[in-house]
Amino acid sequence: MQLDELHTPLADKLFLGLTSLGELFGGALVLLCIIVFAKRRYIAIFLAAASLSMVTSQGLKHLVFQNEGRPSSVYEDLAPVKNLKRHQNNSFPSGHTTGAFTFFTVLALGLKKKWIQVLAPTLAALVGISRVYLGQHFLSDIVAGAVIGLFVASITVLLFNKLLPPKEYVAES
Repeated sequence: MQLDELHTPLADKLFLGLTSLGELFGGALVLLCIIVFAKRRYIAIFLAAASLSMVTSQGLKHLVFQNEGRPSSVYEDLAPVKNLKRHQNNSFPSGHTTGAFTFFTVLALGLKKKWIQVLAPTLAALVGISRVYLGQHFLSDIVAGAVIGLFVASITVLLFNKLLPPKEYVAES
């Protein structure tokens, strides 16, 4: 039995919803949480990390690995999913997964709540899984997207903390 045989209308809707967390909708939702619950500096960190990860993933996708085939270019009998247009090219890396891991890593680092630090990576991983379930990416595409998102978000937070230390860490004279 193939994974593609496990498609159901309910699962299709669930994974279409999850995949949207790696798009503008998910980014806006995370940004709203950061605006409401995190320190103000995380707004700039989020915007910088999201921009850098988008440029990185799209640059790799369209300049370095252009025309990299997607599952629909390899497998002819993928189960159809209502309201989904499957792409043929520019598979590597997964931009949705890169975005999700960037968004949710900054959220977890910015809020520092245990439940967020469990929920955030879980949601990011589910975005990646949704991309495979929907037949848009191969596992290697989402693993690369996850690594890029984690790396960009982590480096952005580290650089902000190094170059613009939070006020509570600045030594008083």
